[in-house]
Amino acid sequence: MPSLSLADLLARIFRLAKGGRRQEAYEVFTGILPQIVYSLQNMELYHHAEKRLLAARGIIKETFVRDPGRELDPLDAAHIDFLNANMLALLDRLNMPRCPRLANAVEGPAERGTTQRGVQDAKNRDTASR
Repeated sequence: MPSLSLADLLARIFRLAKGGRRQEAYEVFTGILPQIVYSLQNMELYHHAEKRLLAARGIIKETFVRDPGRELDPLDAAHIDFLNANMLALLDRLNMPRCPRLANAVEGPAERGTTQRGVQDAKNRDTASR
């Protein structure tokens, strides 16, 4: 049950596989699999790992986990940071943004593949501001 921190990579894997590029999809998947397997040992570890990866990608600023039943020990933190460094390196190798939000702010709607509704919402906001 990977979450937001890997969504863009999982989408890429899906697109590659759907486009018949199964070997490439497999290679990307094997790059993220250690992160998934390690973090899903239990939900407490998952929350810590997810927050730390989101922070490493620049998507969130804080890694605080509300009411954790398990505190993150230094060995787990170090291993998660190792896995996160590998995720960042994978994103770099694939020429994917580390922080999709920042990449979307720089690109225009055509580059982002904005949905028609998103385009219409933007037009409505533009019209309302006149």
